[in-house]
Formats: sequence, C-alpha cells, structure tokens
Amino acid sequence: MRIAVQAVNTPMMETTLALLRRKMAERGGPEVQIVADGAELVLGIEASEGAEAFSIAREGAGWRVCGGDARGLLYGVGKFLRGCRISAASVSYTGPLGTFSPTLAVRGMYFATHFHNFYHDAPLEKIERYVEDLALWGCNALSVWFDMHHYTGIDDPAAQAMIARGHVKDKDEAFAKFLACIFWPTASKTVLEYSHSTWRTCITT
Repeated sequence: MRIAVQAVNTPMMETTLALLRRKMAERGGPEVQIVADGAELVLGIEASEGAEAFSIAREGAGWRVCGGDARGLLYGVGKFLRGCRISAASVSYTGPLGTFSPTLAVRGMYFATHFHNFYHDAPLEKIERYVEDLALWGCNALSVWFDMHHYTGIDDPAAQAMIARGHVKDKDEAFAKFLACIFWPTASKTVLEYSHSTWRTCITT
C-alpha cells in the first residue's frame, strides 16, 4: 500500500507507521511503501481537528487520515484499519467517513495483576501487543494493580520479580517510549504511584 506522510517525522509517527505496517502484514495485506506521489493513503496532522481527534476522508481514489495531534493520528489509523477489507493485492476502507473526537479526556484500562490471570502470567510480548491494540482503539491511560496477597512482603523474591517484570524500559526501550507517548501524557497529569500495597498509574487533576 502506498502511503504519503504529511507530518513531521517524530518517534510517535515512526511508531504509528510501524504499527500500520505490522497490522497490514498480519492480515495478509500489501507491503507498505512511503511515497511522495500516487498515495493510496495520506497521513497528516492538523491542529484544527482538535486534541486526540481525527478525521477520515476520501483523497482522490484513496483516503486521508488526519489527526489533531500525534495521538489523534494513531487513533485514526486504528479506526481506518478496523474499517478496511485487506487482501494481498488491495486495501479498501468501507468504514464511516467524518471527524471523530473522544467523549472523555481519560480513557483507561485496568490491569489487575493477580490470581494468575492474563496480566499476571502472559508473556510480555503478548501484553505489549494488547497494549498497542488498546492504543489503536483510543485508550490513553493504564492502571496497574500490584496485588500483595500473593507474597509474604514487598521484599519477597517473587514480589521483586513481579516488580521487575513491570519495568518495561529495562526490557524493551522502544515499547517504553511508546507507552510514554500514548499513556503517560494524558489530558490530566499522570503520576506513577508506588507503595507497599499498590503499584498503579493514577490520574490526578
């Protein structure tokens, strides 16, 4: 698929393009090529769209996804992908056109890391893919509960191993930067709060 990018190249833009490429490949779509002319999809940023908002419109024989900011563009790419029929030879968007903006400033997901559920035990690579999908759906906040009832105390080796599991920057710097772009700078001030009984992301005014 031929794509033209009409926005400043930033780490967030590189992440958006990387996700678009991977999602296309996972669904058996054509290889993504960045072009100057003859694009089937144009990606851009226009502040007039509004913070975290985006629009999807026809652009010649193709489409244009325009975000009000970098996160808005990511959300727009997510909606575009969900509305596409993809084959090895072509991509056709059949979803709604128009301008879309979030109803709520904070759109979060709660990760309860206990009882050996998915968040507790799943390979980090699967959790990373899940978090990326949440971002493509417009999620911009995460809350992670560090449940102490599994452990004898905060110094329990198993507790320390679980804490280390959550230090994504030490394991995947690129994914940590993705989290910083999407989930940390929410519309409100975001604080990472840690205590002996909790480990969570709190949204404060």
